Amino acid sequence: MGTHSKTHSARRDSFERVDRKFIKCDIENLAGGPLQPVEEYARVMRILLRDSIRVRPGDLIVVASSRFVAKRIMPALAGFPLQWRWQDGPDGADHALLDFSDLAHEARRRSTFVIASGDGIFTEQTERARELGMSTHQIIGRGRPSRRLWNACQTHTTMRLGAPAASGMATVTPEAVAA
Repeated sequence: MGTHSKTHSARRDSFERVDRKFIKCDIENLAGGPLQPVEEYARVMRILLRDSIRVRPGDLIVVASSRFVAKRIMPALAGFPLQWRWQDGPDGADHALLDFSDLAHEARRRSTFVIASGDGIFTEQTERARELGMSTHQIIGRGRPSRRLWNACQTHTTMRLGAPAASGMATVTPEAVAA
């Protein structure tokens, strides 16, 4: 009986506070707005998950947008390992991300808080993540990041997105040709 509880305790402890990430992504902010072609959102997610963040099993990825964008792009993102939230209105995607999950609960399970946005509205939540002992990282897409959010994050990555792909056309970059 005592051996069983020790095994159970060790197993449970191995899942707590390991190198897992809690990733919140404002896809409209990263891609440059709500009117991008569907292919562009999918390209931005591929770059985010493949090049900008090393996603591992146990990482929690939450993506938010307006309902307008969600209806257009959810089918294109169906194969990505993420949870989806949407909300309409001013800063709707931002509020959907802010309202998702209990940060204190996630801080007990994950070591890193990643905010994939440049919006300053996430500054307080990022500061709270640091208070809870999480390391904080910002992923920046198109546009300039908020200075307050930049200062709240310990590390930063700027995505190399280039120009948005035109709908129905492939974009050929020097990196793609060299690969």
